[in-house]
Order: sequence, then structure tokens, then C-alpha cells
Amino acid sequence: MPVVYIDVLFGVNLFINYILLRTVGLTAGNRPRRWRTALGAALGSAYAVAVFFPNLGVIYSLTFKLLASGLMVAVAFPIYGVRDFFRLTGLLYLISAVFGGLAFALFFLTDWGARLGAVYSNGVVYLDIPVAALFLGALAFYGLTGLTRAVIRIRRRNGCRHKLVVELDGRRAELTALVDTGNVLVDPITHAPVIVAELEALKELFDYSVRVSLGSDDLQEGLGLMAQRGLKARLIPFSSVGEREGMMVGFVPDKASVCRGGSLLPMKNCVVGVYPHSLSPDKSYDALYNPN
Repeated sequence: MPVVYIDVLFGVNLFINYILLRTVGLTAGNRPRRWRTALGAALGSAYAVAVFFPNLGVIYSLTFKLLASGLMVAVAFPIYGVRDFFRLTGLLYLISAVFGGLAFALFFLTDWGARLGAVYSNGVVYLDIPVAALFLGALAFYGLTGLTRAVIRIRRRNGCRHKLVVELDGRRAELTALVDTGNVLVDPITHAPVIVAELEALKELFDYSVRVSLGSDDLQEGLGLMAQRGLKARLIPFSSVGEREGMMVGFVPDKASVCRGGSLLPMKNCVVGVYPHSLSPDKSYDALYNPN
């Protein structure tokens, strides 16, 4: 029977878990810091190592495996509610199944498995993969990731756009919104979905002093001025709108509607996030919303 080296087992699983989690983030539009992804991958790798110890039978159960994968997701990503957690976890299983299917197809159709000394134990596959192969695999993954990002950017640039109407305190603003299923921002208080809109496109809704404060770094001043008008406003953290991490002011509109098929359809239970910069490089849209 081949010898299982703990350091190789941990390293291979760390690499594969990192790839899987980064692919999940890319697919879901949830792009956390790399250290979070690495930490989540390391937790999964530690579990894979523990599975090879025969005296830890309790961790072989399906329940424990589900808990382990859920912990990976919770550590690797910022979670915006229970629904978002299950969506990310489901994507992890789906992408793992695709990756695993491709790997096992190679093992069955070729003699790679025998050459690499494949060992299977309690649901974990051990492969003594050479360092050079891991390095080449990493280059191939990042190359594929870059190509995928380029395709996604092109699709979003040419994506579906709708007229969006936002009403607040008797005022009305009309925007051009891009359908963006990758926009998973939610209000941290009510967990309502967030429509991200440029400040310039919302200028008809606010007085000059409010517009100036919303465009500055002092967002607390903007919150204070909006509160004086009796508006429901709060700070919303984000990590997917041109920056790794940031804060924007969000408000609850009196009414928000989207034009589909020539009719204005109300958008219930939503929050509008005020983004002070441009969302579109070519100015073809000034808002993002998730139709789901």
C-alpha cells in the first residue's frame, strides 16, 4: 500500500481547496481577501488530514462533512444572510463535483492515478503530485480565471439594461440599470437587496448640501443630513464595486420601479446604495441591480 505523507496531503488539499473557493467567489461575484480564502482552504485541508486517522471515526459522518464544508464557506467569504450562505455552499459542492468529475475521468481514461500513487480513504483522495505539476496547474488556473473574468466583463458591458425609477420625498430620478446577478449586496439591518446607483444619477433626489456630503469621505455627515429630512439611511459595507472594501450610504426609497415590457414594475423591499463614482467605463449605465 502506498505511503501517505501528511505534508503532501495537506499541501495538495490546500491548493485544490483554494482553487475551488476562488472559483466559487468568481462565479458568485463574492471576492473576499486572499487571506480569507487561504484560511478557509487550510481548514478544509486540516479536515482532510484528520480523516486519514483511523481513531477519529466521528468525523467520517456525512453530518460532520457538511459542517466542515459550511465552516470553509463561512471563513472564506463575507456572508450576507442565510440565503447567501446556502448559495455559496451549494456552488462549492457544484464546482467540486465538476472538478472531481474531470479528475476521475482522467484517472479512469489514463494511468495517471496509478502513476501518482492514488489512495482513497473515508471520502478523501490522496495524490502524491510533484511540485512542478502543482506549479503548472496554478499557472493554468490563473490563466483560465483571467480569461473567465474578461468574458464576464464583456457580458456585463453588453448585458441587459432597464430603465429604473427611484422616488424619494416627492422627488424622482430616472436611471439606466444594468442587470447584474453578481450583485449580492444586502442591507445589513433588514437584509433587503441593494440597488447600487451613482450619486450623479440620483442628484435630483437630494439638496446640494446632501449631495456634497455623500460625495465626500465623511459619510456620517451625509447620514446626519438625511436623518434630518426623516429619511431611513444607513451605512452599507461593500467589496465588489471598484474597490476591495468600502462603505456607501444606503437609503430606503419611497418607491422604486423597473421598466420591463413597457410597464413599470414595483421593486418591493429594496435599498438604494449611493456610489459616489462611475459604475460604467463607457457611461452606458448608472445603476446595478439583481433581478432575483
